[in-house]
Parts: sequence; structure tokens; C-alpha cells
Amino acid sequence: MREFGWTNPVLIDGEGTIIAGHGRVLAARQLGQTVVPVIISLAHLTEAQRLRARRQQARRESRLE
Repeated sequence: MREFGWTNPVLIDGEGTIIAGHGRVLAARQLGQTVVPVIISLAHLTEAQRLRARRQQARRESRLE
């Protein structure tokens, strides 16, 4: 983030719950950032779809460790 900025926004649902991007939010906090780009286009998803999206993102992030 420090070098390239935000290349991938945080995904949130209509209630403000992070669907994808937990690690990016934590990294931004460590860098002292208080504002992050988000996409709030997932409000239409069912609870099952949100859960699948969270699991899929967690798998992606775990591969980066």
C-alpha cells in the first residue's frame, strides 16, 4: 500500500460488514490510514452468498502468507 496505493478496494455489504479485505484494513491501520476505498455493491447477496465470498477471500489471503 505504501508503494502502490490501493489497487483492490474493500468489499462490504449493505450493513457495513467487511466481506473481503480484512487484511487490507489491518495493513491500512498499521500505516496510519483512516480512510479506505470500499465497494458497497454486495448488499443484494444472500447470507449464504456472503459466507461463500468471505471463505473464498480468506483462502486467497491465506495463500499470500
